[in-house]
Amino acid sequence: ESNGDNRLGHAVILFYKYVEVTAPLELKQEQEQLCERLGLVGRILISEEGINATLSSSSRTKIDEYIAFLCAHEVFAMRAEDFKHSFHAHESPPFVGLIVKHVKEIVSTGGVVARPDMTASDEERGYLTPQQFHEAMRQAVKDKEGTVVLDVRAHKEFLIGHFEDAVDPKVKNFSEYYTFLQNRVDEMR
Repeated sequence: ESNGDNRLGHAVILFYKYVEVTAPLELKQEQEQLCERLGLVGRILISEEGINATLSSSSRTKIDEYIAFLCAHEVFAMRAEDFKHSFHAHESPPFVGLIVKHVKEIVSTGGVVARPDMTASDEERGYLTPQQFHEAMRQAVKDKEGTVVLDVRAHKEFLIGHFEDAVDPKVKNFSEYYTFLQNRVDEMR
């Protein structure tokens, strides 16, 4: 099936947002119903601290409808730039079915990281747009003295690509990252 831009395959979106969620079970049900109606597949994690998802559809129009819903949503209030888009150029979908779960954390840290201040604005929390992040990385590469770039992705993702001189913690998942930091932070100061 065409994904809306005349290519066979599946549009994929990834996103997360830290935001105070007072009724996560209601929003879990809302997300299940919306994704089922739109025919989206993938995984959504919802907690009291926000939402984290990777979703796919063979219809770009259905993905755009989902994005518009979350941008207009009174709790999530997403922005178009909050979504990372990719394309799965295969006939079979990248995910089998839909999983929507209520979890303790939207990014698994094993409970060792304090929840972000949900009352703070994105700017107060240090949120960077993708453009600001890339500019900060360019500056870090220029100013190698006093700058350490830690790649917090899994080791296999690091091998696919990373920033110049980035440190690979060689972790399998994000929750292992904090053990790495505890053991190595002093030598990176």
